[in-house]
Amino acid sequence: MSKAMGMSETMHIPIGKTAEEAIRKFRNNDDSLQIIHQEPVDGGIILFKQKTGQENNSNLQMEYARKIIFGWKWAWGGG
Repeated sequence: MSKAMGMSETMHIPIGKTAEEAIRKFRNNDDSLQIIHQEPVDGGIILFKQKTGQENNSNLQMEYARKIIFGWKWAWGGG
């Protein structure tokens, strides 16, 4: 994935004890996003998030975290 993104080094994706922790670690502890809904799916969970203080704007973000043997790991997402 790192090469496909044009990176010269390998991307590090942190692991968390919860899906939310894994996503926060990957997103560098971005606390401006609050979870508005969680939807369990096979092998993981989808978190729907929105930027706080911008309820009237289109600011929906979705993140998918997978359950792995060591905890939770961010898999994909964006907004």
